[in-house]
Amino acid sequence: MGVLSRHFVARFLSTFAAALVVLTLAILTVESLTDLHVAVDEGGAWSDLFSLTALRISAYYLPYLVPLGAFAAAFARFGGAARRSEIVAAKAGGISPLGLARPVFAVGLALGVVSLAANELLSVPSRAALQRVERGDHSALSFRQGAFWYSDGPLVFRVESADESASLLIGVTIFERDGDGRLLRRVRAARAEFLGDERWRMNDAEILHLDPDRPGEPAERQLHAVVELELGNRDTLLEANPDLLSLPDLREYARSTPAGSAQALVARSAIHERLTNPLATFPFVLLATALGLRVEGNRSLARSALPGVIVVLLFLLARHYAGMFSRQGVWAPTTGAWGTLLLLGLVAVDQLRRVPR
Repeated sequence: MGVLSRHFVARFLSTFAAALVVLTLAILTVESLTDLHVAVDEGGAWSDLFSLTALRISAYYLPYLVPLGAFAAAFARFGGAARRSEIVAAKAGGISPLGLARPVFAVGLALGVVSLAANELLSVPSRAALQRVERGDHSALSFRQGAFWYSDGPLVFRVESADESASLLIGVTIFERDGDGRLLRRVRAARAEFLGDERWRMNDAEILHLDPDRPGEPAERQLHAVVELELGNRDTLLEANPDLLSLPDLREYARSTPAGSAQALVARSAIHERLTNPLATFPFVLLATALGLRVEGNRSLARSALPGVIVVLLFLLARHYAGMFSRQGVWAPTTGAWGTLLLLGLVAVDQLRRVPR
């Protein structure tokens, strides 16, 4: 890497850091105003407000901060250099614009990998923690053997997945024990809907009653198309969401669920979305560099940036609907996640080919 290339890489990284700070502060301001009632109406401490806001930024905005920050940094650096005729001077010295940009491309790819790690280490745990804070329940589920587990007193719950918006659990098994830990009752249901007042409606339920003092006797078996049971509020169970799992657990969950089931589609879609979201950093840097170098011809940062802003917005919109259709089984999970990323990459490469040598 030449001196000039190192100079561009250093300026890109410094601008990237500044862009991250600006984007984070902007989000922090908006989110703090949205949650102002925590400190004002509910009498909470200001520290609680900022802790909640920071948790929300880590949970929901972190996956977008690195790609967008890299896009802004690449465009600002190369667009500014083109406007100050630094690119013209480099070409006069026999250095091509793309030759200057190649080390920045490598850094952009590295940032995508770092973003993937940051999402797994920070964003995913923050999402689960945020749900518990918003519910006021700090207990957590555990994940093992392809399902979510939760223990509370004599009851042990096994849940395959949950739909929090509908207060619905899918693939539920409940084990009730006595004081010595012996099994008294097992309830298995395809679906369980929370009705309020600690009551749950179980669909396609099988209930086994066992007498631990008479282990040789067969269990009493009851089948119910619909039955209501009093199990408590159990808001924690609604956290049984594959999106809240780490990538290794998510892969285990996808392997343990029946192929073609709704849970399998959600899990496989989440895996590919989780992998491809950070990797969008690389084509974002390619696209921003190409648009920045275009400033050499039109001398306008705004005019060159506008197509990039449109492409970024269309990409985010396409990602949203592609992920939604993948989870509904309209097409394979790989199609939505990797297809939109490939399309973005092709647009970025096409723009680079149009850069004057």
